[in-house]
Amino acid sequence: MGRACLNGGVRHTRSLVSATALTAAVALGAAGCGLSDDAPRPGVAAEVDGTVIGVDDLTTLVDAVCLSTKAGEGTATSRGAAERGLLQQWIGAEVVAAYAEEYGIDVEAPSSRTSSIPGWDEMSDSEQSAVEDYLDAVGRAQAVMDAAGEEDVPDPDRYDVVINPRFEIAIEDGQFVDAAGQLSVPVSDTALDAASSGELTADQIAALPDSQLCGPRP
Repeated sequence: MGRACLNGGVRHTRSLVSATALTAAVALGAAGCGLSDDAPRPGVAAEVDGTVIGVDDLTTLVDAVCLSTKAGEGTATSRGAAERGLLQQWIGAEVVAAYAEEYGIDVEAPSSRTSSIPGWDEMSDSEQSAVEDYLDAVGRAQAVMDAAGEEDVPDPDRYDVVINPRFEIAIEDGQFVDAAGQLSVPVSDTALDAASSGELTADQIAALPDSQLCGPRP
């Protein structure tokens, strides 16, 4: 079955999706991947079997995650790393959603308990909505994979996945690939894991301008 990278090769950790997944996601630090051969419509970050992840929606989600990480004094990263990590998780969740539709797996997403997210009350309505949409997609993917079982992993090559080249992410042979040879994890874990890998050193993160920093300045 196809596989896709999430977090720099960290696998086997299947954490239950909850509000804490929001702040954990920014630490993914997914490195740049090969360019996609196809380009989606303007304003589209990615499209999975007709389901669109908009660039504006992704940007708003990153804004919310970076605000939450700063409010909760979480681990800072670059906005680019947060953006790529969140997009890969979101794409993985939509692949699982397409798989669920194909095989008639009907589940409900668990409650995300958004009120417990650091900085929730400071977020705008659009930021809260983006967070809710993201957590709903990831939570439903968790429920689908729990219902499908460990051995039944969706193959992303079965579905029409198009990624905007600006994010430097591509799928080859069922995997998100990294030009530097970064390892991959099962596509189901793309929606489930909250493990971290470092893209930048602490000194490099500390040197980022405010416009590129996600979270509290070290």
